[in-house]
Amino acid sequence: MKAPENGIILPERIWCTGAPGSRWAGVVQKVEDKCPDYFNTTDRLAPGRERDMCNANFTPAAPKGFHKGAYYGEGMEFESKVDGDYVDQPFDLEHKGCRMIKSHEWAHKLPEIKEKYPNDWIWLIYRPDDACFAWWYQLGGFNINYPDYTHFQNQSRIMACIKEQNYNMLNFAYGFNATWNYMSTEWVKQEFGVNAYFQAAPRWKQSPMYRDYNDEEWSLDNDHKYSQEVWKRTKEFSAQANQLDSECPVTYKKVLPFCDILNTVIKPEHKWPERLHPDQ
Repeated sequence: MKAPENGIILPERIWCTGAPGSRWAGVVQKVEDKCPDYFNTTDRLAPGRERDMCNANFTPAAPKGFHKGAYYGEGMEFESKVDGDYVDQPFDLEHKGCRMIKSHEWAHKLPEIKEKYPNDWIWLIYRPDDACFAWWYQLGGFNINYPDYTHFQNQSRIMACIKEQNYNMLNFAYGFNATWNYMSTEWVKQEFGVNAYFQAAPRWKQSPMYRDYNDEEWSLDNDHKYSQEVWKRTKEFSAQANQLDSECPVTYKKVLPFCDILNTVIKPEHKWPERLHPDQ
């Protein structure tokens, strides 16, 4: 399907991945919601696929139904199989829009995806390790209703998972000389060819999730105020974290909101470097 801007042709699938706490689910959902004609969201139609989270008293917008649609991997509804027929099952293929295929675990299977589905895109969503862990914990941690993170058993293991997945994404993107960019309206238009103006929703005006530097209402003063609020809340949660788990590897250092979410998309024109090609 041809997107309305830049003549970009969207693929059948975009394999999306990000570590727990990277806010990857919200990033993907925002693009889908803003451009329903170009993205197939029929995977949300089955009962129970708009899932509430819990303990979300920190986030600027309470994430009701935040994890929407089909997710793949341990603790999710579907297995993380790199199989096009399998991952397409939750979708109505009569809708010809692009399908976002979402899993934390794609971060462990990036070469396999690239090799088996070279015409699909891979969307990597990165946030620094400490920021990921802090956000995951603030949204409920092991009390999050969906997905089920209990198989990690403790916070040390979830932190190790975040570090491994982030490393895999960075290393994979480096191999293709990919460029990382902040989440913004202009970046989405450039990469996907669609208009998705995130800052149109007032509740996101002060959020580090979607930074749009062309927004006239954005200012350093507002950014500083939000930073102070983040720091105040993280200190409150720090005491709780230390009481809950003596093995917690992060004591909620100051997580700067300036550590915005970074994105890159690996497309068919990104060719295998010789040192990374699976045949080598």
